Amino acid sequence: MEKYTDSTSKRESEKASRKASREASKKASTQPSSPTPQKGSKQVSKTAQAAPRIKRSDCGIASALDLIGDKWTLLIMRDALFFDCRTFADFSDRPERIPTNLLSERLKRLVTFGALEKVAYQSRPQRFEYVPTKLGNEMKPLLKELRAFGDANL
Repeated sequence: MEKYTDSTSKRESEKASRKASREASKKASTQPSSPTPQKGSKQVSKTAQAAPRIKRSDCGIASALDLIGDKWTLLIMRDALFFDCRTFADFSDRPERIPTNLLSERLKRLVTFGALEKVAYQSRPQRFEYVPTKLGNEMKPLLKELRAFGDANL
């Protein structure tokens, strides 16, 4: 079990604040938007647009493994979907301690693929959070089955 400290409490408070901000943003997005962006509003990065996918194979498993074929990508999606990790710091503070260079590369890959959306939540200094998209949420059953397999057999 993880130890809770003052910094953990602060981080949890920041997560709750970002979550409330996201929910307010969702409500605002259902209303007609103004032609110019408002000051302080969240902005989706240009890389959040899913890039065209190039398939190396007609096999769905091979294609899926091109994206999630390493442990770090699966662990990042696990953390985003089940542990509410949203910021670079949230992901890097997990017990597996993913190296920051790999974390950065995997987050970019997941944003490009369309599994995560990169959303600015602070402008100075510019900071982003990574929010699972509909496509990313479709990985939940896969991760649940993988966990069940690991719990039962390893």
